[in-house]
Amino acid sequence: MGILAAILQIISRILGLLPNRSEIEESANRAQWKRNNEAIDADLNCDAWWVRNDSANRKN
Repeated sequence: MGILAAILQIISRILGLLPNRSEIEESANRAQWKRNNEAIDADLNCDAWWVRNDSANRKN
């Protein structure tokens, strides 16, 4: 049964039905980056980065 599962997995990867390991890692890295940025924004309790860095919105 394990051999059949391995063969099906190889066929699905060839057909592009399953993501390869690098695609999975890239997706995980992207999700981690997004979570980190959301945590930083929550800690700073402020607007989005383009609003924070906009000199026109700064008040003296």
